[in-house]
Amino acid sequence: MLAFVTGAAIYVLDCELRVVAYGRLAGGVPLMNAPVTLPLKPQTVCGNLDNLPAVFWPYTQQKIWCVWSWTWVDGRWTKPPLQPSGRNAKSQGRETWCTYADAVAAVKSSRADGIGIMLYGMTSLEIAI
Repeated sequence: MLAFVTGAAIYVLDCELRVVAYGRLAGGVPLMNAPVTLPLKPQTVCGNLDNLPAVFWPYTQQKIWCVWSWTWVDGRWTKPPLQPSGRNAKSQGRETWCTYADAVAAVKSSRADGIGIMLYGMTSLEIAI
């Protein structure tokens, strides 16, 4: 079982990442409702992150990278840009970006589903290899 908190909600997942319980947080205390079922998380295809296309090589030493994880928000799966720690990354917050090595390490250790590049003042660019 795995439990995670997002906003004011708490989700409890089984080993196949199916939601077995959902609740709201009231003053930090979970108030669990009847079990709900979410659609399975979309399949992520990650190629060999150690074999980055040559066009990206000059950027691997720069702190312009982020990671993303599938997240259920408002009735659909989304991929918000994140820091390797799991905190939100911000398109205008360079202090929330990381190096390529940190992003790859997060994916390899299953702390994230994929990597992306942050474009200052805009959104992120997902890298699918």
